[in-house]
Amino acid sequence: MRKRNPNSKLRKIVISNVKYYREKANMSQEELSLKLNRKENFIERLEANQTKIEPTILLVDEIAHIFNIPTEYLVLEREKDEH
Repeated sequence: MRKRNPNSKLRKIVISNVKYYREKANMSQEELSLKLNRKENFIERLEANQTKIEPTILLVDEIAHIFNIPTEYLVLEREKDEH
């Protein structure tokens, strides 16, 4: 079983992109958490890297669906002011 790597590059990219698109949509951390049927502080903890939950492809796909963007937008490094 692999241990969680809180500093993995992919994890950092996903978390950064979730925050970017959440803010772009003028959505609070709590609102996104609730749309994902998670505890109110789930996204807050994810963005602060305070959770053991890995951003799985299923979670990333759910978030992309909420923001109406392709899943790839959340897993690929974004150029500044891109998308």
